[in-house]
Amino acid sequence: MHLSRILDLNLQPAGAARLAIRPLALADAALLADAYTRNASHLAPWEPLREDLFFTVQGQRTSILGKLAQFESGTEVPWVILAGERVVGTVTLTGIVRGPFQNAHVGY
Repeated sequence: MHLSRILDLNLQPAGAARLAIRPLALADAALLADAYTRNASHLAPWEPLREDLFFTVQGQRTSILGKLAQFESGTEVPWVILAGERVVGTVTLTGIVRGPFQNAHVGY
């Protein structure tokens, strides 16, 4: 199953980087550390309190490894949102329930 998509919504200003969504990868640790550091004050009202380690490449590697383990077990699907090559957000399906209910939570 191919989980990457280009989002061409015609909502972007001329010259803006094209948006894309693709599955999270361990190689995204530095990009995510940069994104979280860049947006820490903006996200503060909605994010839990984070230790300094969270904003580092190693902290993001640890987080990504946990998310990828959950993906392998079928309980989570994590993506990154990109503007060009820059991570500008994440989207994650969590709490995936299989069977007749077919349900999940969306976090972004």
